[in-house]
Amino acid sequence: MRRLSPLSRRRLANFRRNRRGWFSLWAFGLLLLLSLGAELVANDKPLLLGYQGSLYFPPSSATPNSSSAASCRSSPTTAASTCAS
Repeated sequence: MRRLSPLSRRRLANFRRNRRGWFSLWAFGLLLLLSLGAELVANDKPLLLGYQGSLYFPPSSATPNSSSAASCRSSPTTAASTCAS
């Protein structure tokens, strides 16, 4: 690992003394880490799916389209009577 030059060390020390800047750096870093998990929370492909009293875990297994509500929306040839539940 490369050591910091004396000028860089002095600049880093000055930045650390700036409390607002140092706090903002940590706050933005924390928000960045939190935003990495946002895809798990807000996604169009659920991690856990509850449908008609059954629980499905789509990432681990393929769910047949006939057992999911998506088949009624995705297939234009599906009759409306088969989708009414």
